[in-house]
Amino acid sequence: MVDYFVVNVSSPNTPNLRQLQEREPLIALLQQVQERNQALPVPRPLLLKIAPDLTDPQLDDILLIARETNLSGLFATNTTIARTGLTTPIDRVAALGAGGVSGRLLM
Repeated sequence: MVDYFVVNVSSPNTPNLRQLQEREPLIALLQQVQERNQALPVPRPLLLKIAPDLTDPQLDDILLIARETNLSGLFATNTTIARTGLTTPIDRVAALGAGGVSGRLLM
């Protein structure tokens, strides 16, 4: 058995996945996962992994949703889709394609 479950709605490489960070789809998803989790003989902590690109109002909403759905915590964060601050030439970045950026840039 696992120690905890993580719902990852923040992968920049999965088309449309980040849309699940919006209020209605996220509540629906987390409620379904919590129902299944609570049906286990030993329910585990349920955590949510979020993107670093959320706005302050989105973060506030995520915190409210976390309380409403009895999450045990948040994983902050996945990689960013932002490209600001990179020193790599823009044409080279574009040639690399979609995906997340991590490291010092996030700080």
